[in-house]
Amino acid sequence: MKKLLLFFVISLVNLTSYSQWSPTAPTVVCNAIRQQSNPSIIADGVGGYIIAWMDYRSGGNSPEFADIYIQRLNADGIPQWTTNGLLVSGAPNEQSYPLLALCKTSNNQTRAMVVWRDNQVINNSTQTKIYAQTYDLDGNAQWIMGGVQVADCNGISGYIHNIMPALDGQRVMLAWAKKPTSSKYPLYIQAINPDNGNTLYPGDGTLLDSEIADFNELRVKLGQAEGSNDIHVVWRSERNEAGIYSANIYAQRIDPTTGNKQWNNPTKVCIAALNQSHIQVQGDIVVWTDERNYTSANQNNEIFAQRINSDGSVAWATNGINVSNESGSQRWPRIASASPQSVWVTWTDEGLNSKDSSFVTLQKINPDGSFVFGKEGIKLTSNNGFSVETMVVNQDDGGALVVYTAGGLNSSYRAHKISVSGQKLWGAIGQPINGLSADCLTSPRILEGISLTGGGVVFAALGGCGADDILAFRAKICDTPPTPPIVVSPYRRCVPGSYEVRALSSGCTSGIVRYYTAPDGLTLLNANNGPQLYGRDTTQYVYAECIINGCASIAPMTPAHIQIAETSYTNAQLLSTYPKTANDLPTVALSQTTITAQNAVNPPANVLYQATQSVTLNPGFQANQGAVFQAEVKTCVNLN
Repeated sequence: MKKLLLFFVISLVNLTSYSQWSPTAPTVVCNAIRQQSNPSIIADGVGGYIIAWMDYRSGGNSPEFADIYIQRLNADGIPQWTTNGLLVSGAPNEQSYPLLALCKTSNNQTRAMVVWRDNQVINNSTQTKIYAQTYDLDGNAQWIMGGVQVADCNGISGYIHNIMPALDGQRVMLAWAKKPTSSKYPLYIQAINPDNGNTLYPGDGTLLDSEIADFNELRVKLGQAEGSNDIHVVWRSERNEAGIYSANIYAQRIDPTTGNKQWNNPTKVCIAALNQSHIQVQGDIVVWTDERNYTSANQNNEIFAQRINSDGSVAWATNGINVSNESGSQRWPRIASASPQSVWVTWTDEGLNSKDSSFVTLQKINPDGSFVFGKEGIKLTSNNGFSVETMVVNQDDGGALVVYTAGGLNSSYRAHKISVSGQKLWGAIGQPINGLSADCLTSPRILEGISLTGGGVVFAALGGCGADDILAFRAKICDTPPTPPIVVSPYRRCVPGSYEVRALSSGCTSGIVRYYTAPDGLTLLNANNGPQLYGRDTTQYVYAECIINGCASIAPMTPAHIQIAETSYTNAQLLSTYPKTANDLPTVALSQTTITAQNAVNPPANVLYQATQSVTLNPGFQANQGAVFQAEVKTCVNLN
């Protein structure tokens, strides 16, 4: 299937001041022929965005035709450079995995540096190099055509590098690995000069690890240490620790000025049994997917976390703390800063039935490793029928914004804004943000996100559609949320051969009402017509929210309690005393024909008898003082 590369912006700013962004249609960044993939995004420092991607327009969708392109959008979402982007590198064979970093020259000029992997064929052998190029904000390349070689991987073709700016953008840090002359692969950290592409540390750079057994299992992430210019390099490497061979997690702290290691030996972040993967780093905190408790019966991947002290020791339990100790499989964590030394973490929870029960969870971890929202976190969505991907960014009000994919064949992108206290500010099930038809999102992916000043996020995503385009999208989220509706008494809905009872609500006359079984909004009941209740002795707790023009109420939802004690298609005979238990809720007895009652209604019962033909109160019936009793003869109609 062809891939659609999407570029989204979600903002709290009113859209009427923008000439390009649309609440219903994306901005075209690139609609060249064939496939585009693997985008990287940064803010340009003046309100706009820069995007680099792999592009196959030159010949076909096989790797040897992959080139690197780049484009800039201004704050209004309007492309600033050549239509469909500027060619960064069109060298023979594959150019892949572009990464971006905003940096500045020695005379304080802003530059966007793109670093990519160049697979060159030399003497019938693939030789992987790492190349870099910088651009000013007018789209002018600053170095030689095709970029400058910054590392020689000596033949490794499967390893993916990583970069980040350091020292306020005065250099760009590059983590990379090379093919060794022995059986072990070395990992290095190097720094690139934004002036000219020269590397700043001697030789290949600072050696971080020389014991990597399999480069295909090597993954590396970079992050800036809390309260310091130092850089944390965190990587996964397969090796034998204390007789256990597994993919472990290690870390080292680097002074970016000199490239010197701050610790004598790498910190062992996690050396637990089986494998660790999907590493994420924010400040001093590392999160990952962990298999240590995995069995074929419980399929238990879990999310673990660790905080690293400035001296290289670990602050929390050995091998990390369990963030998501639930049944089933939790993985693909994403992380964002919440405050100094605390983080937001979101992940996908697939339960025991994998794709049939995927949902998204958000948690906040304190500096001491405790959890702000209990052990289970905040459930943002449930039962998507799809292995959702998720992303989280911090907001300048202290909250978080989470974007995730939802659904299977009818996939969509949705967003939740979460307050510092954990309140869902954009409705119980969040807000849709894609503005595309469902058939364009059969296999969506979310990549990187950037928090926007004033609230909101910009992110890149992949989907599948009939064309391979790069799109930009800005979605307006509501400024004035509506008031939640009030759930009132139930009504009957008669259909030949069946019987239903539904709730009604008031206070949302110009919008759509969504009903839920709990205030967290995880179980959505039927929209518009109210929840269906069937059978005798059924109790339903009903919560509702109002949706007007895509904007959901955010105030706490007030529940309505509805209890159906007796139902009958015809000729109901009521003999039981009400209330049946001390905890009875307001009760409805219903019949499509007649009701004959000879029971007692005692306080504090609240009972409604409703039939279409007659309600007969025979000797023996009594409604005692303090109880509420109503009888109603009402035509049974289909109230859709």
